[in-house]
Amino acid sequence: MKRFWHVLGVSMLVVLTFLGLTASVLADCPGNVLVNGGFEGGFSARGDDWLQVADGWTPFWQDGPNQDEGYNRRPEFRPEDARIHGNRRVREGNLAQKMDTLFGTHHGGIWQQVAVPAGSRLTFRAFGQSWSSNEDDPAVSKDSGRYEMSVGIDPTGGTDWTSGNIVWSPRNGTPDQWVELVAQATAQSSTITVFIRGDVEYPVKHNDAYFDDACLTVQTPPTATPRPQPTAAPTATPEPTAEPEPTEAPEPTPTEAPVDAPGVLAISVFADSDGDGLRSEGEAGMAGAEVAVLDADGTELARIALGVDGLTLGDLPVGDLTVVVTPPEAYEVNRFAQRPVTTVAGETVAIDFGLIEVVAPTPEPTAAPTLTPVPTPVPAPASEGQGGLWRISGILVALLAVILPVGVRMLGRR
Repeated sequence: MKRFWHVLGVSMLVVLTFLGLTASVLADCPGNVLVNGGFEGGFSARGDDWLQVADGWTPFWQDGPNQDEGYNRRPEFRPEDARIHGNRRVREGNLAQKMDTLFGTHHGGIWQQVAVPAGSRLTFRAFGQSWSSNEDDPAVSKDSGRYEMSVGIDPTGGTDWTSGNIVWSPRNGTPDQWVELVAQATAQSSTITVFIRGDVEYPVKHNDAYFDDACLTVQTPPTATPRPQPTAAPTATPEPTAEPEPTEAPEPTPTEAPVDAPGVLAISVFADSDGDGLRSEGEAGMAGAEVAVLDADGTELARIALGVDGLTLGDLPVGDLTVVVTPPEAYEVNRFAQRPVTTVAGETVAIDFGLIEVVAPTPEPTAAPTLTPVPTPVPAPASEGQGGLWRISGILVALLAVILPVGVRMLGRR
């Protein structure tokens, strides 16, 4: 009997804890119509173990180009579990959706379709936290890859994350803390789509994002009740008149179909005085560099010289482009002189390049030449035959010196 009451007590405690968590989530977002908006409802693999996405959501990402250089890779999707890693990256409950790339950039996220009344007012919000760093301290983003997060609503219900129909929130690049992302739109269909997105520019060691507490609220437009119209007094029937000749109705002037807004790039270069590749306060723009914009096939779309304030290029195709910078003489581009960028319809995408001065190496001092003395020629020794001849001549001279006086004396005696 005691065991029964113990089990019952534990069960009630679990139920009350769950109800408390649920009430907390609902209090944060009353009327949430999303499935698994708090990411506590489970995750499932979508093809492999590195693609685990919250149930009710679908992943998306940009696949290339320049993946060999660390750009536009497929991010890894995994649950972030506060029971294992602590609650630094989980805002509420036990689970959050994690999306990350190691030594690479990514553009991706998750989406969900929802049925709503057409014409209703939509508010979509979610919380995100980024960690982007070349070092391993999980609390600090250092030498970051410039990670930005946003949410969006496609009021037509499409699932193409590059569509110009999506109403995006402003991108938020604040790292290491939870930030709220909010987008609003009016439903143009009975089905709409919400998006949670992360974009990172530089391929640093850690490019991670964590998302939690997604909420979609729907404000249904009020139905107008028609007022009763007063009954008009009867009027006398007029005498019939001659039927006028029919006139031709003017042909309607055809209206041009709306065209998606083009892509716009804001490009600038700056003097990267601290050499970190990121534009800091006080790092001024530079003139003299030349930029070329290439499409996905490598075809050059524009080539322009930059001034101190940079430039803005409009009427660009929406999608994947590449920007190539040629620095002025005596400078080089810090990090990458060729960078991919994705333009979005109706948005201005900013991209900048840091320039550092090329310092010529100091030449080593040239030592004075050392004079080499000219050797004095040494006479060659006489050959063996010549030496013997001189020795014999010496002996003969000596004998003559002895014999000649003797001979003279003998001749004198005679």
